[in-house]
Amino acid sequence: MSRLIITKSIENFTCQIDDNLDTIIQKISDQSGIPLVVISNQGSLKGIISNGDILRHVKSKSFSSNLIASDLMNKFPVFVNEDSPKETIQKILGDKVRIVPMVNNLNIVKSIGLIGLKNFKIRSKNINEDNHEIYLVAEVGVNHCGNEKIARELIEESSKAGFDAIKFQFRGNDLLDERGENEFDLASQYINDELKRINLDENIEKNLVAYAQSLNMDVIVTPFTIDALNRALSLNIDGLKIASCDLTNIPLIKKVAKTGLPILISTGMSYEHEILKAYELISKYNSNYVFLHCNSTYPAPPEDLNLSYMRRLEKITENLIGYSSHDGSENYCYGSIGCGARIIEVHVTKSRDYDGTDHKASLNFDELTNFVKICRQLSKSYGTDKPRTPSQGELANRNVLAKSLIYNSNFKKGHQLKIQDFSLRCPGDGIPYSEIDKIIGKELLKNTKKFHQIKFEDIGLKEIFINKKSVPNYNFPNKNWGIPVRYRDYDTLSKYFNPPLFEFHMSDKDILLNPSEYIPAKSESKLVVHAIEQYSDGFILDFCSVNEEIRKESIRRFNELIEHCYKLHEFFPHSERLKLVVNIGGFTSYEFADQSKVNQMLLELEKSVKEIGICDGIDILPQTMPPFPWHQGGRSFHNLCTSVKSLRTVTDIFQTKFCLDVSHSYLWCNFSKYSFDKFINETKNLVSHLHVSDAHNNAEEGLNIGNGSIDFSEILPLLSNNTYTWIVETWQGHLNQGRGFASSLEELSDLITSRRKE
Repeated sequence: MSRLIITKSIENFTCQIDDNLDTIIQKISDQSGIPLVVISNQGSLKGIISNGDILRHVKSKSFSSNLIASDLMNKFPVFVNEDSPKETIQKILGDKVRIVPMVNNLNIVKSIGLIGLKNFKIRSKNINEDNHEIYLVAEVGVNHCGNEKIARELIEESSKAGFDAIKFQFRGNDLLDERGENEFDLASQYINDELKRINLDENIEKNLVAYAQSLNMDVIVTPFTIDALNRALSLNIDGLKIASCDLTNIPLIKKVAKTGLPILISTGMSYEHEILKAYELISKYNSNYVFLHCNSTYPAPPEDLNLSYMRRLEKITENLIGYSSHDGSENYCYGSIGCGARIIEVHVTKSRDYDGTDHKASLNFDELTNFVKICRQLSKSYGTDKPRTPSQGELANRNVLAKSLIYNSNFKKGHQLKIQDFSLRCPGDGIPYSEIDKIIGKELLKNTKKFHQIKFEDIGLKEIFINKKSVPNYNFPNKNWGIPVRYRDYDTLSKYFNPPLFEFHMSDKDILLNPSEYIPAKSESKLVVHAIEQYSDGFILDFCSVNEEIRKESIRRFNELIEHCYKLHEFFPHSERLKLVVNIGGFTSYEFADQSKVNQMLLELEKSVKEIGICDGIDILPQTMPPFPWHQGGRSFHNLCTSVKSLRTVTDIFQTKFCLDVSHSYLWCNFSKYSFDKFINETKNLVSHLHVSDAHNNAEEGLNIGNGSIDFSEILPLLSNNTYTWIVETWQGHLNQGRGFASSLEELSDLITSRRKE
């Protein structure tokens, strides 16, 4: 959900009055279309520029690319005084007003008000509602025992484990008032003595901050005094923390908020009205904050953690929330993720047996790596609170396991359908029971067979997609494009699309068929075959398996396919050589393999390729794979044919080129944070054939072109080059007589035509 943001960091939302058009367009794009506030060189408000303002000038006859901000801006923007209450700004913001400059009495822009996502930004990281990241903070605190060497070990181990940030505590000498030492109660005396014992010299603080920064960790400091705050600010740190004990320290909170740095605020030991007061104060000066749920006992007992309060904390502080752990167990941190925590802070220690207040509430070195790993895994499970839709993996299983309406008996043309004429059977790619009312009482337009799926066209309710009198002409510059087919739909789809190329996707049942029964005449089109990957008995082809029985069986079954390919090839004489796309294996079931296991897989692959030998007239093309393939209704992990390095190694072994599955490789690039454009440019000379579809995130593959996130600008030159063959491979594109294939082909045709006109 969105929230009101009031930020003093105005640089990203403003432009200078003499900025050029390119600069303005780039800045608006960088901020997802939010208008820019135009200011003078002295910072005074001059106007506002939106995309609409730019578009009006572009459409005008007097448009010039030399326009600057003063030419484009609305000179009468809505604005408010910098001390205006939040309620006033919220009232102004809406569909027509997306940004409100907040000015002082001299008309200088001091803050910006806008509606944005709940988020927390620190250095290069942006934790928000649209991503699944969890920000992990390792709290050194007092667990260094006053020893610089131990402190460095804490930092180093936290960095190795994969924490995002390290957090220090900076103190002063004014923690206790001036009463005599014996006038304090025992608890205060103990804490004071303990803090004196482990206090670090300022030069050591400086060294430790520099060491953490050298390991590319974000550095956050909890200052307990104004002097400590000033010391922290002198060290170019990335964020500040308000400790639970200072939630009511108004002067310190004001100073921290006004720094403009990201702020974490712990809520241990507090009443809700104190949290609300701190929120009111911080949000007045700084929108980049996150409140952390916390129980300030060391270690905190489970029955006191009250993780359910976190949802309320998120609501009353109007932003993302986190969890500051003092419980000494990673389990409650995992529970906090389920309650909405996006920032987690844990204390780290070399040994829980050390003397001191925090060690028993901390995680040991040997727990850190697994803790980070599980938190990262859990972060991927966040998802969204939008109305539920099935995932792509679920849809695949739904298609297989759900049930569709079938006929109970053979029926003649003219039969009037009754409810007792139907039953339900798998798969679920037909008409569901929920639509039975559309069928009851209708007359059949043709004879039907017992236990066959009911089709809407059987009763004239749905227009048949195919129009045999109108074969589309996509006019691609590359005449080697095509569609995937099965034996069962070859005749139907060939009549509609008449493509220059067919790619037959094989199952183990298909290779038992006689091609002549499905292909009425020799074709002028070219032929590609996609090898069987998963067999009906559960076997998955894997030339790289370290299990010799699986590897040998893979070769045996592959050779059976080769024999069938020769029979099929006879019907496509215009393909001098047959391209055979194969998923070579190299997957694991529960996690990615380490490099030693990958190396062993490659050795097994070399053996398999030698044993397969040379297949006359056939080019075996390994296919690029996604990070997480679907196998037998569940997710696996792919270790080969994903990265550029892996593809080069595999093609060297096969002495051939590969099949670029665009959506698979895009998913891998997303997952590994590798530039997709760079991937294409580094591998295009190794490509022979392409599977073309759209994709999104790390797992949504095979989408219709335009329904995903892929920028096809680097792919289009390959599709236009006769060096390559390609097909559209949109998931379930064959349904409704190829409607999905047609949609994607039309989109690609438009993209290629537009590019040729540029």
